Amino acid sequence: MRSRHDLVLDLLHSTGEAVLATHSLAMPGFPFATHLPFASDARHCPVFLYTS
Repeated sequence: MRSRHDLVLDLLHSTGEAVLATHSLAMPGFPFATHLPFASDARHCPVFLYTS
């Protein structure tokens, strides 16, 4: 049986896309979601790729 840790790492490495969502103080109740590509580094940490 695989550990939960192994399952999370498999999920992390199986995709390169995520959604980051925040709530606005100016517009309560309306979350703002952004699609972000990412890559995992050698320590399995996600590195988000974004521009402003």
